[in-house]
Formats: sequence, structure tokens, C-alpha cells
Amino acid sequence: MKYINLIFKNEKFKKYQNIIIPVAAFVFGLLILIFVTVPQVTKYLDEQKNLAQIKKDKNFYIQKANLLKQISTDTYKDNLNSALLALPSDQDIPGAINQILANLEANKLILQGMTFSNKGTPTGDVNNYQISIQVQGNIESLKNFVNSLTSAGRILTLSHLEFSSLGNTKIVQSSMEMATYFQPLPEKIGGIDQPISLLSSDEQKFISKIRNNQSVSSFAIPDVAPGAAGKSDPFN
Repeated sequence: MKYINLIFKNEKFKKYQNIIIPVAAFVFGLLILIFVTVPQVTKYLDEQKNLAQIKKDKNFYIQKANLLKQISTDTYKDNLNSALLALPSDQDIPGAINQILANLEANKLILQGMTFSNKGTPTGDVNNYQISIQVQGNIESLKNFVNSLTSAGRILTLSHLEFSSLGNTKIVQSSMEMATYFQPLPEKIGGIDQPISLLSSDEQKFISKIRNNQSVSSFAIPDVAPGAAGKSDPFN
């Protein structure tokens, strides 16, 4: 306090006090602005930004909840089951055999042999393996069988076909290879902050087509008497 009194009694201070005091007040006010006001304004702007984000998130979750209310659980399960039957998450060898036997029976072809090969080439995250079959029947039945693969409930593509006639008859023997597809389930699923993707009308029609194909291509495997068990995995 004594030091401050000496400053005020100083002759130079008295001479320039009209300049010193306003400058000191300006500097003091500027320091307050820098160290107090600016941080408070910055904090306020950040809070307003966070509040705007919270409102945006709230609207997003409200819209997501409304979309979820529109989804039928039963329809969703049916669509998922149909998709997994058409493109299973594993090799599902019994399902593939079931599909082939159903198509052979529908087209009156006789199965003479069936082998498996794991030489399929992956396409993205979709894998496949090869099924080779040897069949016998008339040429029209063979054509119908090949055409039936395009509407099979399980996704199969014909990769190789050859046939030969038995003498002068209309009966042919054919050997063909089919790629059988499967896709492992994703290891990660969408989070709560990700939007919901509903099926488009074209996708819904495609799922309905798959479901219809599956309903007409079912094949009941007859009961087999107990006996020696074969290999569970034909690839090993």
C-alpha cells in the first residue's frame, strides 16, 4: 500500500496521470477480456454446439424407434430364414444335396454319382464349393433340370456341363459341376448409432421369389435304416 502511495505522489505520475490511468484501465480490461470473458464465450459456444448435437441425436433415435415399430418381427424372421436358406452361413452340405435331389426328382433324372470339391473361388465375402453329379435321363429332362437351377431355393450356378447319348436312344448321360454358395455371418453388427436400412421394394420382391422357390423345391429325405455311418464332412 505504501508503494502505491509513493507512485501516486510521484511528480512524473502526476504529470502523465491523464495518460497512464486510461492506458492502465484499458490494459486491465483487455486482460479481463482475454482471461475471463473469452473462455466463458468459448465455453458457451461449445455448450450450444453440444446441445445442438444432443437434439440431433434425439431426433435420430426417435426416427429410428418409429422405423422399428413399423417392422414386423414375424416378417423379419421369415425374410431372414429365407435369405439364410438361399445363402447359408456355412457350407450346409445336406441342404445343397436336398436341393439337388429335389430338382432331379422333379425332372425325372436318375442320379448315378455325386462328389464334392472345395476348389471354389471366393467372390468378396461369399464363398463356394463345387458339387459334381452324374445323371441319366432324356434330353428334355436334362434341359428342364438346368433351367430349374435358376429358380432353386438355394443359390447354385452351373459351372460345367457335358453329356452323351446312349446309342440311338433319347437317353443321355450327363456330368455337371455346380458352384454352391455360402456366406459367413459378419463378426460385427451395426451399433445403436447406425441408421436402419429397410428393404427396398425390389429386395422384398426378390425375397418373396426366393421364399416361393423354397416352398416348391422342398424334398423329404426318406428314413434310412441304421447302419454304418459315413463321413460327416465329404471334404475330409
